[in-house]
Amino acid sequence: MSKTADRDALDMFHEALAEELALRIEDGRITSTDLAVAAKFLKDYRVGRGANRRPT
Repeated sequence: MSKTADRDALDMFHEALAEELALRIEDGRITSTDLAVAAKFLKDYRVGRGANRRPT
């Protein structure tokens, strides 16, 4: 797989994960484990107050 294909696959995975976590939060199906995954996802990608970047 090329670097571009790898990056595209990762981008697709991240988008799907973020969407699923958001849906679980919105409809109340979120578990404590899901919340831990969401918190780590946001921390790893430096999403928070005033920061919205992916790690390099």
